Amino acid sequence: MSISKAKQFYQELTPQQKHFVDNKVINTTLSVKHWLGFLSKASAYDDYSDKARQTLSIRMALVVVGIIGLVILAFGMANYYLLALPVILGIVLFNMAQTRSQFARRDINNYLRLFFMPFLEVVRQKAGEEAKLSASLDFRDPFKVLKPTKQEVNVQGRKRYINIYEPKMIIAGVTLLDNSYLETVVMDEIKKVNYTNPRGKSKSKTKTVHRIFIRLTASKNVYTRNDSSIPPHVEFTDQADSYSFKLKEKKKEDTYGVLKPREFFTELALLYGLLQPLHGAAAGSPAPTEPIPGASGMTDTGSGITEALVWNDLLFNNYDYDSVSRRGSGVPGSDNESRNIFDS
Repeated sequence: MSISKAKQFYQELTPQQKHFVDNKVINTTLSVKHWLGFLSKASAYDDYSDKARQTLSIRMALVVVGIIGLVILAFGMANYYLLALPVILGIVLFNMAQTRSQFARRDINNYLRLFFMPFLEVVRQKAGEEAKLSASLDFRDPFKVLKPTKQEVNVQGRKRYINIYEPKMIIAGVTLLDNSYLETVVMDEIKKVNYTNPRGKSKSKTKTVHRIFIRLTASKNVYTRNDSSIPPHVEFTDQADSYSFKLKEKKKEDTYGVLKPREFFTELALLYGLLQPLHGAAAGSPAPTEPIPGASGMTDTGSGITEALVWNDLLFNNYDYDSVSRRGSGVPGSDNESRNIFDS
């Protein structure tokens, strides 16, 4: 059932959604509600597709066992007419493989379902569903589209071959309800290590380092600095009308995985913990003690999406900057550019 559902779901997608599912890359500016509406169906299709591939894999394994069994039976009974059945099953197996391959080509990186969709839900709460969110998303399979950096190291006299992939999945920005804005980048460093153990067996393992870059700029009309000390991985600038915090952090996994949303928002909460809302401020900003404080956002929609955090750090090349700056590309969204203010 999951196979037919996945096929039907894909056919029901809009042409723009099909284009995203097929290419898994988008650079544009949409309101938060349009992002949710656009990506929720792509995310749901990806879920159906994953389940369909699992079902197909099980069925293909059973068909292979059936083919082998029938071939053995045909020769054991010297009844070669039975060989027609393995041929039929072979055709069925080929069709299954073709269908599974089609689903595999449309597979979207789990960062969409497991990180960016929860991220958007928080953005909706903390920036408002009409807020404009600019984003450059790349949810392709890094092992298929990126050329790795190769290394060789010696460990106890044995060579280890390391392939390093550095996908940049998310660059995003949105103005928050408290008139703060922050910019964020999520990228990974994935290491695939191949080696031979002392017993002569080939082994491999994958490790992931999630790199989080956040720049939060908070208005002095809403916040003041408290007495908390600035952590070593945060840079602080006291500007004329705002406070600017720039955070760089790493989260490590001993496998190939996706950054957990709570880890990202924990870092954002840390930045809000360095601020104190002004007494009687018109903007009823969230308290720094909230588990996910004013949390999701990124940059003012009228400026370059990550001018200080991203471009000045040379994390991305000119192509990345140009592609994110093209506001007219991708799926058309609402023209409402108004800012939101906390109602307290």
